[in-house]
Amino acid sequence: MIVAAPEFYCSYYLSQLLSIYLNLHPQVQMKLLCYNSKETIKLVEANQADIGIVAGKCNRPGIEEILIDQEDLVLVAHPQMVKSRSASELFQVYPFITYDLEGVIKECLDEIQCKPASTIECGSEEAIKRAVLSQTGIALISDVIIEEEVKQTTFRV
Repeated sequence: MIVAAPEFYCSYYLSQLLSIYLNLHPQVQMKLLCYNSKETIKLVEANQADIGIVAGKCNRPGIEEILIDQEDLVLVAHPQMVKSRSASELFQVYPFITYDLEGVIKECLDEIQCKPASTIECGSEEAIKRAVLSQTGIALISDVIIEEEVKQTTFRV
């Protein structure tokens, strides 16, 4: 069995779930692939992955979708960058760091009526977090990641 998912899902959820599954079914051979949502969908479409976990909707014929959970995205920026700026000003002054400008991210940007003046595309949530911490730009990050970081006191809310 081949499971493809973004790094966040692999790190935060699948490692624990797959361990439980493999304990119940030790004969199963499994491969876990870390790809962004867009690439994960391509792997499932090409039958190179049996299961794909993605952020947002798939909307592809021939692929069955099951909503597992919903998470909120939080706009994050280094405190030094915020300094009494509105969200729209942040999007004009700093690059928007993201893994994808389609799907869920685009929906969130439309909802808050912000359009980035410039973007930096990253392949991993960890790279996005580190870029925000180093004052490179702003990002939309899962509330689950933020909660974990706050517990570790890396991010300040």
